[in-house]
Amino acid sequence: ELIRITPLSKNIIDSLPAYSFNLKEYYDYLITKLSTNESVPRILSGVNFYLTQCELAEITGEGDYTLEAIAIISPLLRINASQNGYIIYHESFRRYILDLLQSKKISIEKHIFQPIIDWFKSKDLFSYPKAYRYSLKFYVDSNNHNEIEPFIKKDFVVNSIMHGQPWSQVR
Repeated sequence: ELIRITPLSKNIIDSLPAYSFNLKEYYDYLITKLSTNESVPRILSGVNFYLTQCELAEITGEGDYTLEAIAIISPLLRINASQNGYIIYHESFRRYILDLLQSKKISIEKHIFQPIIDWFKSKDLFSYPKAYRYSLKFYVDSNNHNEIEPFIKKDFVVNSIMHGQPWSQVR
């Protein structure tokens, strides 16, 4: 955070949140800096796989604000160059977001799970590798079992192989 702040002064350092055991003050500080409705951290709190900036923009509909949100919460993210994406590094931040939504009576289903489900539905399960690898498990984890049924048919294995999915994933 200090690296990003220029010019650096004692007043700015004093305005930063003090250390707290569960980092709640720091998370509050970061969230207040977002100009969006926190949709990027919300979506990242709902997945356990890497999402690219473009994928986050597609899911959230936040366009150029996506990069701004990523920059703000970057101290809490892990970047994976091989998967070209971001994932929340601190599990406590994921819990913080979920607890914050629950405390404000905001629907986690509507604001986290549904946008991800809608995004997965916009992708072809068999030809989009990330959809193939993560969507079915995401549906189970988010208690959306009815989303799985259309894909589990007799031709599932054939379609998987035709689209070059690795055997370990087909299993």
